[in-house]
Amino acid sequence: MLFDCQPLSWTSREDMHLAVCRALLERGVQPVIVFAGISPILREKYEAAGVIVEQVNYGHGSLRYFRRMRAIFRRYCIDTVDIEFFSYFQPIAWMARLNGVRNIVFTESNSGLMQARSWKLAFLRLRTALATLPVKRFVAISEFVRSQMLRLGLEDARISVIHKGIDLQRYLPDASARHRLLNEYGSAPDEIVLGTVAVMRPFKHPETILEACGLLQKHGVRFRLFAAGGGALMPDLQKLAARLGIAESVHWLGYVERPEELVRGWDLFLLASEGEAFGFVLLEAMSCGVAVVATASGAIPEIVEEGRSGLLTPVKDPAAMADAIRNLGNDPVRRYKIAQAGCARVRDRFALDFAVEKTIRVYETLWRGEQTATTASHAR
Repeated sequence: MLFDCQPLSWTSREDMHLAVCRALLERGVQPVIVFAGISPILREKYEAAGVIVEQVNYGHGSLRYFRRMRAIFRRYCIDTVDIEFFSYFQPIAWMARLNGVRNIVFTESNSGLMQARSWKLAFLRLRTALATLPVKRFVAISEFVRSQMLRLGLEDARISVIHKGIDLQRYLPDASARHRLLNEYGSAPDEIVLGTVAVMRPFKHPETILEACGLLQKHGVRFRLFAAGGGALMPDLQKLAARLGIAESVHWLGYVERPEELVRGWDLFLLASEGEAFGFVLLEAMSCGVAVVATASGAIPEIVEEGRSGLLTPVKDPAAMADAIRNLGNDPVRRYKIAQAGCARVRDRFALDFAVEKTIRVYETLWRGEQTATTASHAR
């Protein structure tokens, strides 16, 4: 597995990767994960499970990456790779093929909306076709991502949609969490406790959440907002909160290693993303028994059923988000029903085991095809 990421803490993403590795080990396949960077604590956890971990950063130069990967491919006799978090245009698949890797899977999990039109789109389609020519199978982590891949001209028959999954035992409801949170932060019992977990990037549109809270305050709705996550937008967001007059009602938590311990105490989980590829945080909040208000964009509607397991609002529409927050915040019975429906939906459709089984099935399809081809060659 080739990952262009540098995990700092153990999240649902790492749960997913480790579960796939364990499934491979059970089948007698030795997994090797190559990260751009990884903390010693996370490396130790992977290695304790029998996973080989290497560290090579593509950002340090493509030629250096090629040479390092050649040594790794030869050392471990790699015949199958799964490429994730890279872009279509980087020559990672070709690097694997030129080093003798027979089975190449490309998993697309990057967020964003395809904006290119006309000749720009035609150029991107050509570039994608050339860069991904060695890829045998593509995996889209949502139907939304699949639609983006089709716009780039990738063949539908080679794309498998596999939603990610979470560890249901890690994300469990806790009825006492709200009381503890109120005591710790001095919140009033009649305040609606809101929260979000996100890296503060432009496509996450955290300003929409703040503007919605500003409207709540104008309408006399008492609230407390907890914002977990850092990012380049933080200084501007803090200034915006001050201009809206809500600074005293917002807690900027920064990076939180285990956000689920906070999420369990919230009344509503908010996400305002545009073009979200999937949304682990939605699954985590829903599994913790927290009702969700999010935007109807990207893969979010695949996770949240409007009006049943959450409320969906248009992108960059603070008024609609404020209305949804007020409706659920003032109706604890409906909020509870939505939270329960969300929890059930995650259990039924987004358990970690489901995602792992489907991922392994993609690999095994390639291996069976290889075996069939070998048998046919011998018969001739």
